[in-house]
Amino acid sequence: MLVNNANSWNNFTNVLYIDQPVGSGFSFYKDVSNNNTRYYALDQAVTDFIHFMKMFYDTHEQFRGRDTYIVG
Repeated sequence: MLVNNANSWNNFTNVLYIDQPVGSGFSFYKDVSNNNTRYYALDQAVTDFIHFMKMFYDTHEQFRGRDTYIVG
């Protein structure tokens, strides 16, 4: 049975879920030149995350200047 949670995070903040690295969870990667395979090192995952966050803030300017908490 579903029950409304009055203390849920979405009542007082925004939550963004990111699958990291690319290809895990529901994310996908397609590169026809390399048989859809991508090998990751930690520095590549960090670079991709920074790139995503920059694009996110460029697209959604209303979130700039807000506190951001990164958890894993």
